[in-house]
Amino acid sequence: MVAVRCGERIALQGEILIGCGDPGVPDPRHRPCPFCSIFRTERVVPNRALITAKRTAATQLGFAMMPLYLRYPGRVLSAGEWPPAPILAFVARQLGVSKGAFATYGRRDETRRKHLAELMYALGYQAFSQAASRVLIAQLTPAAQVDPRPSRLATMAVDELRRQKILLPPAKVLELLVQQARARAERLSHRAIIGRISDQQRRTLDQLLRRRADTPFTTLAWLRAAPQSPAAQNLLALIERVEHVRTEP
Repeated sequence: MVAVRCGERIALQGEILIGCGDPGVPDPRHRPCPFCSIFRTERVVPNRALITAKRTAATQLGFAMMPLYLRYPGRVLSAGEWPPAPILAFVARQLGVSKGAFATYGRRDETRRKHLAELMYALGYQAFSQAASRVLIAQLTPAAQVDPRPSRLATMAVDELRRQKILLPPAKVLELLVQQARARAERLSHRAIIGRISDQQRRTLDQLLRRRADTPFTTLAWLRAAPQSPAAQNLLALIERVEHVRTEP
């Protein structure tokens, strides 16, 4: 099973959020916000008929911001969350309303949830599910056999969920999916290797894991700890290891 230490988990979760271009997570490397970069360069207000059907400036602006979050980074605009100021101002100008109107949006969480359901239906988005989780693990497993780096697998997972219009789960869940894909890839690789060796070869490999006489090291550890410098004593130690490899069955 692939082990990930606590510090690595926290770092991976942060990297997932930053890699997603999530506007709610500051990038410690101060790279440009992908969320802002994408939407500054194009007309960002889709479904204007749906937006203008809302009665107030606040509901129009809040409703217009939600599909942007659904598209990129691929999640829901949270209750009480403020979008980046440049994007909020940009969308407000397109709608001809004040960006300050957003302050009154979402005071009733029921309104925000109603808007979310309406947009998900209209735009074809789906909530993340157990079925999506199983499919994603199956898709990540072959990639994990080739390159098990968690950050790469997490990026692939996010890209695939966005492509399918499935809302991103929390970073903790994405991290767990990556771990499961890596563990599954490791098991498959292990079976592929073990399934092709004979009983004699297995016994020989097991011998490498036994401790050498009068030393605290296994044979494998002893072989891996070969000296590096070309001193005479070290050459004798290297010859001893070469002889061991040649003579052992």
